Amino acid sequence: MIQLDNGLLRAAVSPRGAELLALSDGGTEYIWKSDARYWAYSAPILFPYVGRLAQGRCTFDGREYRLSLHGFASQSEFAVEEQSAVSVALTLEDSEQTRACFPFRFLLRVRHTLEGRTLSTALEVENRGSGRMYFGLGGHPAIRLPLADGLRFEDYRVVFGAPCAPRRIVLGEDLLLSGQTEPFPLEQGRILPLRRDLFDIDAVVLTGMADSLTLCAPGDPHAVTVSYPGVPYVGLWQTARSDAPFLCVEPWYSLPARSGVIEDLAAQPSLLSLAPGETGTYGWALTVAA
Repeated sequence: MIQLDNGLLRAAVSPRGAELLALSDGGTEYIWKSDARYWAYSAPILFPYVGRLAQGRCTFDGREYRLSLHGFASQSEFAVEEQSAVSVALTLEDSEQTRACFPFRFLLRVRHTLEGRTLSTALEVENRGSGRMYFGLGGHPAIRLPLADGLRFEDYRVVFGAPCAPRRIVLGEDLLLSGQTEPFPLEQGRILPLRRDLFDIDAVVLTGMADSLTLCAPGDPHAVTVSYPGVPYVGLWQTARSDAPFLCVEPWYSLPARSGVIEDLAAQPSLLSLAPGETGTYGWALTVAA
């Protein structure tokens, strides 16, 4: 376990998946501690795919590959590249095992850094192959709710950082893209009161939203702001039909597969791509208030 501490916040990061496991200010823990009764993760990195593939299958250059939900990064051991009291950088490189399910040579670098009351997660993806690389990328941090005694999940709300008119990307019964979107009205153009039945089908996936949101409740001084500038999609999720004590706020750079389509990675519209030798930079941040 890797410990970070800047005097205001403490964080714990695992080399497995480069996953953030804890974030506290000494009095309050903001990241949900994994519990297999609800969900076996705390804040996994989603790479090289976000969400599901139809039948778990995709193709590239005439060959078929199989990828599990959200890709393999969350189950992979990362190497610690750099570490200080307030920052750690971890890397994952392609291997014979990864190329069996994802046919590209790559380097994925994840850097977690504490600054003030913010933990930032910066990612770099380098294409080390000789052809264009196609991939998905996202985050999945679970914020512990409620953050204060005496409150319920339903006392909290999502408040977007600016007025917006997001659209919901509709998932089918197979939890793949249906090809449809629909308006997702917010109170006062910014506020989504939380209800557990919002997640009865699965994630609420939005596009066209503001580039940050805050989880907060009237009467609770604790709050978490998730900032994701330049990220085209955000998912909100908790375990369906449960009393799970968390809400995941998921910055997504790409989308799951289309329903009924065995995706060709070179043709799936939402995937990221890099030219040979190119490095892409991505990221998001969590800021806590107390």
